[in-house]
Amino acid sequence: MDEKSGQGAAVVIIVAIVAAVVAGAIVYVVKPTPTPLDTIKVAFVCHGNPADACWVAYHNGAEALAERLRNVEVVYRYSVEDIALQVDMVREEIARGVDAIIVSIASATALDEPIQEARDAGIVVIAYDVDDPEGAAGNARQAFVTSSVTGGGLCYDTGYLRGLLVGDYGVPAGGDIFTPNEGPGASWSMDAQQGLLDGLEEKGYIEGVDFFVHEIEATYDLATAEERIRAYLVAHPETDILVPVGGCCSIASVLAEEALEMEPGELPIFSWPHGEVDARGIQSGLVIAGVTDSHSSVGAIALYEAVMAVQFGFGPVDVTMPLVVVDETNIDQWAPGWEALLY
Repeated sequence: MDEKSGQGAAVVIIVAIVAAVVAGAIVYVVKPTPTPLDTIKVAFVCHGNPADACWVAYHNGAEALAERLRNVEVVYRYSVEDIALQVDMVREEIARGVDAIIVSIASATALDEPIQEARDAGIVVIAYDVDDPEGAAGNARQAFVTSSVTGGGLCYDTGYLRGLLVGDYGVPAGGDIFTPNEGPGASWSMDAQQGLLDGLEEKGYIEGVDFFVHEIEATYDLATAEERIRAYLVAHPETDILVPVGGCCSIASVLAEEALEMEPGELPIFSWPHGEVDARGIQSGLVIAGVTDSHSSVGAIALYEAVMAVQFGFGPVDVTMPLVVVDETNIDQWAPGWEALLY
């Protein structure tokens, strides 16, 4: 898919949800409503890394829409899993006088106060990627844009669906599942790990009885993550399954197996894919399957909702996109978008 058609797809998707946005119209904004000629200032404030393909895709989708709207000024800020820094960034955007903040809520409590401060200042606040564990009851954000199949949110469901896939693939008795994690202890990664365990349990596998999970902190830095994963695999040849936690670790897992010249099926990966390396891993057979969504559409929808709320007082409302399993049967449909970071 080329950039133009990718942008068009994002616009088609967001237009399709206009009816839902209007149907849930709730006016939260207390700032003066801008005219169509006024610039609407929006800040994406996330806990991720600008080098991570999944965050690039989120923001490529938003940027494609911003270019079409013309009166929208968007900035993208990354705290790289430093929640205290993310809190500071939210407050800096409040002080800068933005009209809307789109934020990944990667902590159960740390972002509660700054988001309430933003709402008190009349700023529209929309969550994306990861929400407060209690949803709207736990945080003043007005809406959550995500991808899910169970209602548990993106991170839980990517873990859960991969748990089902691993269970169908089969785990040796007492097998070892390696989960390199770029953000151990973060709420999103704990959701993903719990989803994995729940999916495996649904397939009849109980942690500590039928299999054992081994986690390392891989970090958000791709080179460091690849080095740590490779070192672990060399030290632990008994590893049976590799389930990376996070987009960076999914890429690093493929790179580590390639560096070790592993054969397809030697150590099956069940990934969280978004980029060119992920596509290559599935095409080569190192990755059995991955669970993903259209991150660019989520980014575009979140921005669209913010603009509608600021400009016209519509919404925002929760929007849930689907998740899909990508494997050898459909990778040709997904690979072009991943390579262009449009999905």
